[in-house]
Amino acid sequence: MPLYRFITDNGGSHYVDLDLPDDASARREGRKAFAESAHDALTDSESCEITMQVLEAQRIIYRGHISFESRDISPPHNEGLERLEMEHTDERTSSPNG
Repeated sequence: MPLYRFITDNGGSHYVDLDLPDDASARREGRKAFAESAHDALTDSESCEITMQVLEAQRIIYRGHISFESRDISPPHNEGLERLEMEHTDERTSSPNG
């Protein structure tokens, strides 16, 4: 069986060598490993860039690349609540009937 090298680079490069029956199997395993790496990064990070390649004897069988930034848009629950309470207080004090 051919030996395939799975190389992942996400700030540091590491690799795993696997014996697989053919290129189609290597692509399938590469896609699965890339999806798992991307999922882990999205879950654990606010930004990341990941590249994965699968090689067999210097031939690139598969290449995946993803780059993302993920940020919270809304303020935390308590901050939004405090702001609404302040706005409501301001409305009562500036009301002509107030």
